[in-house]
Amino acid sequence: MAPEASIDRRSVRTRTAICDALIELIEQKGFELLTVTDITKQANVNRSTFYLHFRDKSDLVLQIENEIIQNFERILLQDLAINFRDIDRLDAPLPMVVSMFSYFKEHAHMIGALLELKGDLSLRSQIIQVIQKNISLGFLVGIKSIRFTVPADYLFSYVISAHLGLVQAWIRKGCIETPEEMAMALSRLSIHGPLRAVEIEFEDRIS
Repeated sequence: MAPEASIDRRSVRTRTAICDALIELIEQKGFELLTVTDITKQANVNRSTFYLHFRDKSDLVLQIENEIIQNFERILLQDLAINFRDIDRLDAPLPMVVSMFSYFKEHAHMIGALLELKGDLSLRSQIIQVIQKNISLGFLVGIKSIRFTVPADYLFSYVISAHLGLVQAWIRKGCIETPEEMAMALSRLSIHGPLRAVEIEFEDRIS
């Protein structure tokens, strides 16, 4: 085995240990209270090793989030276009949405913790920006004209926030449902709305 390969593998293991330590500590004590020393002790590495890879704890979070965003954007661009003529007849989950939930499930521990962060390190706000940036590349393809009954920015904000809320709730529950089941639930909620996702029986009125 070449020495370079051994070093690369050791570097990957070290970065993984540091990232895992960060997530564990965020869940235990929150991001604001943890220190680089906390992270290095949890990861069983020294501080100089940490600083070979990251400037500080915020840089560590940003590097993890950048990787998540890149992977998320790659999934979005795989099959972003939706045929709106057939949207009401969808009886199977969209492959792109299944891939999205599969990725979230595979990295649920990490993504769940980072979605809770606020401010400049908010993974949630970064995902929203990615969706907004790419939405016109696929979702609106093939539509000759469109008229919004509410301001478009409010509509997109409502839909995207609702979708992320569903993802967070699923992760908090432990990803019990399969990615296929969640993709189908998301499609139904998106197409038919929340009120049509439940069956309601009203009491007969007595005059």
